[in-house]
Amino acid sequence: MNRNLITFSGGSDSALLVYKLLTETSDENTLLILSGNRKSHRAPWALSKERLIMLQPLLAELKIYGDFKVIYEIVDDDSIDVMLDDMWYAYAIKKYASRLNGGLYDRLVSGVGFEQNNGKFMKNHELRGVRPVFEAKHLFNKAVTKGEFWQPFVTNDFYQSYNRWHLYKDLPQNLMEKTLSCNTSPACEVCGKCLYNKKVIQCIADGWTAEDLQEWTEERSRYYGGNRDAQIISWIYPESGVPRKMRCGVSNENMIGSTLAVSDKETFTRWYDTIEYTLPTDYGLIDWNLTKRDWNPENYI
Repeated sequence: MNRNLITFSGGSDSALLVYKLLTETSDENTLLILSGNRKSHRAPWALSKERLIMLQPLLAELKIYGDFKVIYEIVDDDSIDVMLDDMWYAYAIKKYASRLNGGLYDRLVSGVGFEQNNGKFMKNHELRGVRPVFEAKHLFNKAVTKGEFWQPFVTNDFYQSYNRWHLYKDLPQNLMEKTLSCNTSPACEVCGKCLYNKKVIQCIADGWTAEDLQEWTEERSRYYGGNRDAQIISWIYPESGVPRKMRCGVSNENMIGSTLAVSDKETFTRWYDTIEYTLPTDYGLIDWNLTKRDWNPENYI
């Protein structure tokens, strides 16, 4: 039996992760929920008071499948004074390293998925994946001497090449309808998450397999990305025919702070050329008044 400390956002992926742990293992599970007041640009990943309230029905529903503990960690905005600390995994590792080292928990667990990590997204670097995987592992290995940083949806422990198909096939409807799977509630129907969810539901209705969906997303990611991959959450707008103004990244310093109207592959390519790393990293650098030279992914290889 493992003692898991699970970073829990209330989204559908983290709900499925907890569901699988409760129904397929005998592990002892503790959900770590990071919350805060969002007083500034810092800690946008911390759940607001309103979303904590919205989260309670999901927690109650998960209790049907097994027992678990919940920790509500109030994020101290003032303690975050550099961009590298302004990520949910960095905050969790920093706060709970001593408890992992002391043996209270065996694993720090997250629901980051293979699908969102499967690609070479950065413009001028060959490193594949996203920061919540490679950077988090690096930070964990520096701070924690005992225990494991476990991302089972990346390492194929529950599924092979986990993607949205598995989510809609396996997460019970009573849980799905209570997840915080969109940034607003009720779901907005027009954000990247909602548009991709619609596509996946239609693909399943059309008889697609998980492998079919994986092949399609990889092909479209390269189609829109050109000489690199583009993340689904971005290219799903032109793919769905939904125009959107997109915030520029840090690659072209003359365009920082501006937006571009994206409606098709041509306008997507123009916008995507402004993204140096990935949206969270580029926007984090901008919000912290930094440039693309102030973060180097090669430090985490």
